[in-house]
Amino acid sequence: MANNHLSLMPVEDLTRDRIQETLDSLENGVDKMRELARVVKEDREAILNSLGSLLNSPILKDTKGAEREEIELRLDHLVKRCLGVEIEVQIIRNQSQQLAMERYLNSCLTEPKGPTDEGFQATLLECAADDQKEIRKKLQILLDKMEAMSGILSSFDPKLA
Repeated sequence: MANNHLSLMPVEDLTRDRIQETLDSLENGVDKMRELARVVKEDREAILNSLGSLLNSPILKDTKGAEREEIELRLDHLVKRCLGVEIEVQIIRNQSQQLAMERYLNSCLTEPKGPTDEGFQATLLECAADDQKEIRKKLQILLDKMEAMSGILSSFDPKLA
């Protein structure tokens, strides 16, 4: 992992001309930090999925005695260490952006749970029936992945589900 620390001149040494340059540099630093956090989040999810797969693998189920206990202890240890890494990158939205996001998400559901984006929904309905089925299938896969991740987490610690 890169160790790129942002070096800036002290605030008291800034001139009016350098403020915009400093803000640009800080903005680049924030963008890099958010991207790195996204990558770490994806790595964490991939590792937890792999650990869950190992826990539920037929090979582990066929393993007996002390060897199985040792593997399960190691799996548990790795899961706890992985869960100890919490990364959250929030998307900052104003009120109208938040409402638009909620309408969009509701438009994707077979049975909306609130207001929908009629334009998006109309566009979706204009698609071929097979395209609509494909979109629903992809959305279902995403929901299934989210549920699976919840199941994997609960197999290690029920409070995490």
